[in-house]
Amino acid sequence: MRTLFFSLFMAFPSAVHAQVVISELMWAGTDVSTADEWIEIVNISESTIGLAGWSITKRGSDGSQVPMILFEEDVELVPNQHYLISNYPEEASALTRQPDLVTSAVSLTNTKLLLQILDADGEVIDTVDDGIGEPFAGGKDPFSMMQRIDLHASGEEKGNWKSVELFPIPSSQSSQSSQSSQSSQSSQSSHPVIISEILTRPKDADDYEWIEIANLGNTDIDIQKWEIKVGSRSYEIEPRNEDGYTLKPDEHTVFFRYQTGLNIPSDDGHIFLYKDEILIDDLPYSTTGEQVSFGREGDGSRALYCLPSPREKNTKRTLEPFISEQSGRSTDYTKVTLNLKADAKEGSLQSAECYWDFKDGTSSESCNPPSHSWDNIGVYPVELTVRTLCGDEIIKTKEVVVLQKKKLSSASLTSQVFSSSSSSPSSLSSSSSASVVSSVLSSSTSSLITKIIEQKMYTISQSSISSNLSTYSLPTRYNNVSLDTQSSSLFIIPEQYLALNTLSHQQLKQKEPASSDGFPWVLLFTQSAVFIGFAGWKMIA
Repeated sequence: MRTLFFSLFMAFPSAVHAQVVISELMWAGTDVSTADEWIEIVNISESTIGLAGWSITKRGSDGSQVPMILFEEDVELVPNQHYLISNYPEEASALTRQPDLVTSAVSLTNTKLLLQILDADGEVIDTVDDGIGEPFAGGKDPFSMMQRIDLHASGEEKGNWKSVELFPIPSSQSSQSSQSSQSSQSSQSSHPVIISEILTRPKDADDYEWIEIANLGNTDIDIQKWEIKVGSRSYEIEPRNEDGYTLKPDEHTVFFRYQTGLNIPSDDGHIFLYKDEILIDDLPYSTTGEQVSFGREGDGSRALYCLPSPREKNTKRTLEPFISEQSGRSTDYTKVTLNLKADAKEGSLQSAECYWDFKDGTSSESCNPPSHSWDNIGVYPVELTVRTLCGDEIIKTKEVVVLQKKKLSSASLTSQVFSSSSSSPSSLSSSSSASVVSSVLSSSTSSLITKIIEQKMYTISQSSISSNLSTYSLPTRYNNVSLDTQSSSLFIIPEQYLALNTLSHQQLKQKEPASSDGFPWVLLFTQSAVFIGFAGWKMIA
């Protein structure tokens, strides 16, 4: 049995050891053209590998992998064979050898680079870069390649890649390439009119897709009857005034889809500009996002712009997101519930990645998360991190405060009632007195307050009353309760008794003994019962 397994193992070495990796990338373009890009793969196994059904994918605008290169059935790699895939042929490129495959499908982004090699079964064989920010190596100042250091080590490790500068192109090669093909004419053309920027996914309707053409020269140039071509369709530029369509130096003009009728593909395309069937310029582009344009920078390299600049010189500007409160309050008692959203006054976050840290042990990866609640007392410095398609990372914060609500005890409520009625008797009207007492009786402490009032009313000597209330006459007990059943208040305490209550409160503090000439105890209990009973009847009624 062991012999059988060993024989099977030796019979299919390619299935066990088969491995093809990406060894080199040129994503930034060259001095020839910013579209002069290429990919090199190599078979590092010990067996011949057929690439029929294999593919190379790249990161799409939504973060998923989309096919870029599909291999034909006849493509095979022997051990240690390098296979070069380029956008341009050798004569139109900075390459020093002829590519094995020339295809305009080669379109590599300058940010969030992430490539994968998939076999015929869809299994990932190799992965390059991490799809975050700038690529691991290579660049445009000077133009340099991204080269793998150890072919057997992971392509997802930044330390396994290095930048290799290109050698200057001989002048004879440049001269030859400028006449080889339409692509080379575009690459080497010194014409000052270029396709400077495009928007394939406008925030509004598709009719607002646009192509920007700029005159970077020092003289006026008339572009009337020039032709813009996208796919199989083209548009001939019409005059905008009696002078034709003249572009002044450094002028940028925009052609919208509703003008040209040209549908610009959102994922990977190529736009051409012709004059009398002579190619003046072309712009291959990669996948973009909503309200994210694609264009050329001042040095000729290509880039994504999260804040497009139609009719203006291309400038890199950072998107400025902010935290929007859709509902709720950021400061409240006991509990705070907020519906937060990442928003931007200019541009769009539709293609951006958002991460919320609510600082209570929870998080969200949606730019518009569901409502969130903070149930515990404290201060929460909520943090929002936004990563744009252009490689920028912006952090915004918002403070959420949950306060503790203090509850009033019965004692404190009683104290507030008596303190409000302890001012001078002349400042209290019967209506305000009735309002205070009515609100107190509606609480759970009404019976307690009533008892305190009754006790204080009947523990004051007649001498104290006569000496301090010379202008008040004390009515009989049964007249203390209003018999007006139409009154909106529960009952009314006359001003005389409110004043009497104030004086009794002061006398109690002095701890004076009750006088023998006070009201009889029998009358005290009887009238108190009548008083409380009538109040209860009014509450029920």
